[in-house]
Amino acid sequence: MQRLVVEFDGRVTYDDDDEDEARTTVWAQKKRELKVRDLGYHVVRLTWADLAPENAERTAARLRRELARAQRLYGHLSVGSSRTP
Repeated sequence: MQRLVVEFDGRVTYDDDDEDEARTTVWAQKKRELKVRDLGYHVVRLTWADLAPENAERTAARLRRELARAQRLYGHLSVGSSRTP
């Protein structure tokens, strides 16, 4: 089983005039990503630039690499198992 989560980051999330709110947003994302990783998932972040037609091949290659990495890291896990460091 491949354990990969792809999260999309739009720039509007970070373009707030309120720096404190932007910091809060980034911190919340960081905490959420750590929780997802703690569950044994590999997280990849994409932006609009990654989805542009001229970047399609590059993004597809990146996702294939990340899928392979997730398989290496987490592929041996089954539901309810844990990974020891």
